[in-house]
Order: sequence, then C-alpha cells, then structure tokens
Amino acid sequence: MKRPLVAVVFAYAAGLLLAQLFSPPLLALFGASFFILGLAFVLKKFRPCLLWPLLALAGWTNFAVQTTALSPDDLRRQLGSQAAIVARHARGNAAPENFRTR
Repeated sequence: MKRPLVAVVFAYAAGLLLAQLFSPPLLALFGASFFILGLAFVLKKFRPCLLWPLLALAGWTNFAVQTTALSPDDLRRQLGSQAAIVARHARGNAAPENFRTR
C-alpha cells in the first residue's frame, strides 16, 4: 500500500459525516469508543477490523465535543439560534511587567 494514510483519513471522515447526520449523547459516544478500544486491546485477532470503527468513532466524538455547548456560560446557550453581534471587553488584573532581554 503506497498511501496508507488515505484509508485512515477516509475512516475519520466517515465519522465526521455520521456526526452531521446523527447526534447521540456525548456519554454514549465516549462509551462506544472506549468499548471498541477495550475490545481492540483484548482481542488481538480482531484488532485490524476494530481499528476502522474506532477511527470513525474518534471523528464522530471529536466533532460532537467541539460543537456541543458544554458550559452554562456558552453564548450558544444564552443566545439560542438567533444571530447577534457580540463585543468582548477584558480588564487586566495587574500591570504588565517589563521583560529584560539578556
């Protein structure tokens, strides 16, 4: 096989496509991922076959984690689906220090 990473990318991309179609709870995705990972550790004979669903589940879980509003202060929870212009203001707690170069 001259380009082995192509198959890995396709398996991960399949997980991303599944994430667009279905959105189960994060706990279920993590549970399924760790279950298949555990099977891959225990069943050496089936390890090559279990790698592909594990890669798809990794892509699916990663997409779900990145797009789910977990924090109660997340703007996606506060604003809902309506569009809004947001400005963020910050204030420093201490004065900046002068760094000396050696």
